Amino acid sequence: MNHQPLEIAGAFAVDLPGGSDERGRGIELFHGGRWEGLIGHEFVVAQTSLLQNNQGTLRGLHLAEGGLQSKLITCISGQIWDVLVDLRPDSPTHGVHEVVEMSGTDPTTVFCPPGVAHGFVSMSNDAIVTLTVDVPFADVPERAIAAFDPELGIPWPVTEAKCVRSERDRNALPINPG
Repeated sequence: MNHQPLEIAGAFAVDLPGGSDERGRGIELFHGGRWEGLIGHEFVVAQTSLLQNNQGTLRGLHLAEGGLQSKLITCISGQIWDVLVDLRPDSPTHGVHEVVEMSGTDPTTVFCPPGVAHGFVSMSNDAIVTLTVDVPFADVPERAIAAFDPELGIPWPVTEAKCVRSERDRNALPINPG
C-alpha cells in the first residue's frame, strides 16, 4: 500500500489498492497485516460505521478522552474535506491541524492516531464516509471541540452559519474554555 506521512506525527494517508474491469471496481478497505506494517502494531477492528452526509454537513471535531482510540477514515463516495488536529500534549506537532481532501473517485484512508481530534465537511451531496475504530464509540467518552474555535485556526470551506451540524457539535466548547 502506498502511504504518505502527514504533517501530524503518526498520521498518514494511504492509497487503497484495487482495480477495475468491465464489471466495475474493487477496492481493499482493510487488510490487518498491511495496517500492522504501517502503524507498527496490530489494529484490531472494534467497530465500523458508515456515515451518509448532505453537502455542507460538518461532523466534529471529536476526540476520544484519554487518547484511547485510533481511527481509519475513508471517503467511499462523494467528496469530503477531512481535518485532523493534534491535541497530544507531548507530541512534536501539538496544536497543528491538517487538511486532507478525500474523494470516492480516488479512495484514500487516513489514519488518525489516539489523541488527535477529527472532523470533516461534506463537499458534495450524499458523501459516504466510513469510520473504523479500534475501541467502540460506546466504550470511550468522546469530547466535542468547537470546530470554529479561533485558537485552532482551521480555515473551514464553509461558514459557521451555513454548515449543518448536530446540536452537540453546535454547543461544543473551545479547546481552552475559560
